[in-house]
Amino acid sequence: MLVALRSESAFVGITYVQSAVAKGAVCLDGSPPAYHFDPGSGAGINNWIVHIEGGGWCNNVTTCLARRGTRLGSSKQMATQIAFSGIFSKQAQFNPDFYNWNRIKVRYCDGASFTGDIEAVDPATKLYYRGARVFNAVIEDLLEKGMKNAENAVLSGCSAGGLTSILHCDKFRSLLPSITNVKCFADAGYFIDAKDVSGAPHISDFYNDVVTTHGSAKNLPAGCTSSMNPGRCFFPQNVVQGIQTPLFLVNAAYDSWQIKNILAPGVADPHGLWHDCKTDIIKCSSSQIETMQGFRLEFLNALGAIGSSRSKGFFINSCYAHCQTEMQETWLRSDSPVLNDKRIAEAVGDWFYERGSFQEIDCAYPGAKRAVERNHLSEKRVPIRRVLRISFIFSEFSIISMEEKDVSKMMGFKSMGDSASGNSGEEVVVKKKLRRKMRQIPDFYFLPRKSLPSAILYYGSWIVAGIGAGMLTEVWINKKVKEDGGIIWEFDKPK
Repeated sequence: MLVALRSESAFVGITYVQSAVAKGAVCLDGSPPAYHFDPGSGAGINNWIVHIEGGGWCNNVTTCLARRGTRLGSSKQMATQIAFSGIFSKQAQFNPDFYNWNRIKVRYCDGASFTGDIEAVDPATKLYYRGARVFNAVIEDLLEKGMKNAENAVLSGCSAGGLTSILHCDKFRSLLPSITNVKCFADAGYFIDAKDVSGAPHISDFYNDVVTTHGSAKNLPAGCTSSMNPGRCFFPQNVVQGIQTPLFLVNAAYDSWQIKNILAPGVADPHGLWHDCKTDIIKCSSSQIETMQGFRLEFLNALGAIGSSRSKGFFINSCYAHCQTEMQETWLRSDSPVLNDKRIAEAVGDWFYERGSFQEIDCAYPGAKRAVERNHLSEKRVPIRRVLRISFIFSEFSIISMEEKDVSKMMGFKSMGDSASGNSGEEVVVKKKLRRKMRQIPDFYFLPRKSLPSAILYYGSWIVAGIGAGMLTEVWINKKVKEDGGIIWEFDKPK
């Protein structure tokens, strides 16, 4: 497996934007912003993909202080080299449409999806809320390095970075030459405004605190902030309708981060009833699965805001995962998630190059052993083409058969404002059989890694401490032996 991972990825060094410091465009701790840049080649020399790293948010002084000394708040703590794979791969077989582009991964260090901008810095905390300035400084630096000549340019991101690509999509368009073909896509960035299992608006309150703490309101889409509380404009469902630049969404309907932090955050589950379920889906009770199905319907309802324009596309599968474009396993491989016979890389490429529109939603868990195609089913909130597919990944469950009559229930059309009724003579097409085991994307893929120097220091200190403890123990034993005249065991002493 290690050999396979090495063949699919390559390490790329870090670039610090030192010129940004003079502009006040700095990370939470005042250090310069940074990115990793792998230059394009051949026909892709004038094509650019700027991908924003994810990493959540901080919503007050306490949580921002906790981030300041980590890679999510300081470029001093960032790994100097990271692996590029998936959408970053420079190998055509792993990334056919973008392999020879200029590929940039912007490191995330402001805690507010690059929207904050407060001039004053509290001397007691020394926290810099300057994310919007960082975004501008990084783009300006890339323009100077050749992006000003771009023929094609994409702003993308994962998680909080995916939200960045949505909130800054039109701004990114405005910073590029008018002749450049500019588009945006967000991976796991479509966070929805939903109440948690206790009925509280936890995520809504949290986002409102983020916007207030970072002074983000002035950097959010004006079309949204002019009509509602700025905190609500952190939710994509309230801004996507006004985005003029073409936009593509890659998301899991059962997004693992959203299940854990929006639907069932710890504060809403004081007795830990959701703990095992969130860790391993096969441990979820039937009532928890039902609650997650309700969350899926809320997600699809919120997705309706994107509309049916061909310039907008989406790939919504039924994986229990968060971020799928940075990993080769989910971006493009023989066992990657599939919708309408397209893997994520193929769907994104087709949409970008306009080889065809793509608006596909996977069927609900647990699915069926049939795939029923319903072409151009319209719905009031989501006027899109829906194709039920069985090639989704949700967990290591064997997929349970379901009667044809239950398909409409799976799709939840009634819950979303329409009926699934159609031509009763519609043909049912058997697509393919499922594998017996379905994978659940493990969360450790998305956890932050320690940089090499930090890892050496951390684990080395434990090793040294262990050796030291062993040496002290040996000294103590030798001392006791000497005091006892060389006799250790009581039963060996002469009577």
